[in-house]
Amino acid sequence: MRLYLVILVAALFFISGCASMPSARASVQRDWSAQFGEFDGCLVIYDVNADTYTRHNAPRAAKRFSPCSTFKIPNSLIGLDSGVLDGPEHLFRWDGVVRDRTETNRDHILRTAYQISVVWCYQEIARRVGEARMAEYLKKFDYGNRDMSAGLTEFWLDTSLRISADEQVRFLNDLRQRKLPIREHAMSVMLDDVMIADRGDGWIYRGKTGSAKIEGSGLGWWVGMVERGDRAWVFAANMNGPEGYGPKVRRIVEGILREEQILPPAGSR
Repeated sequence: MRLYLVILVAALFFISGCASMPSARASVQRDWSAQFGEFDGCLVIYDVNADTYTRHNAPRAAKRFSPCSTFKIPNSLIGLDSGVLDGPEHLFRWDGVVRDRTETNRDHILRTAYQISVVWCYQEIARRVGEARMAEYLKKFDYGNRDMSAGLTEFWLDTSLRISADEQVRFLNDLRQRKLPIREHAMSVMLDDVMIADRGDGWIYRGKTGSAKIEGSGLGWWVGMVERGDRAWVFAANMNGPEGYGPKVRRIVEGILREEQILPPAGSR
């Protein structure tokens, strides 16, 4: 009888413990090879409401690559939180150095520096933040491999820093929930202004491209989030291939997001 009671109590504790454990997030595999075509790519979409991940090419989604210009998201947040930047209209004075992209050769504000990926503005942010503080923020964010060994103004530009699509989604979802360990002001500036790619009646679309040229082939990123009514999704995609840069990834991903009825049809307002 005593043995029976011991077994019964143990069983009740086990059942109670299992009931209190959070459910594992569901994971769905999809094949969007036709949409990616000749490119070796991956896409991760996290459905916030369903707590479900949908992945195309899961092995690649777990592989780390240079964040390229998608690092402008954390770099902006760091600048805003540290006081290096004061808001979306923070002014960057052009240093007079003529660079390949004509549109970068002028003064910029944070909003435009983000939207057209002005590298020199973000190198200025990094210099003003400094190596020690930058390292602290990467640790706080648990951002990829956190490797800054390539130097303060180069580490995110296809050098030492690496992050996976899965990790990008986790980071972006923390930002979406405003749960990053930084000031609310920094997250609000990014979510309510700088990161907005498009918006319409009842929906908002945020994102950032990233691009690099690696041994004659392109590496491209498009990462972001969509909110429609009370629904939300966070996504990250990257790919390699000839001319496989950020704008191309964006077009592919937007096509998929519309097919999945996450983004409204083109031209919707």
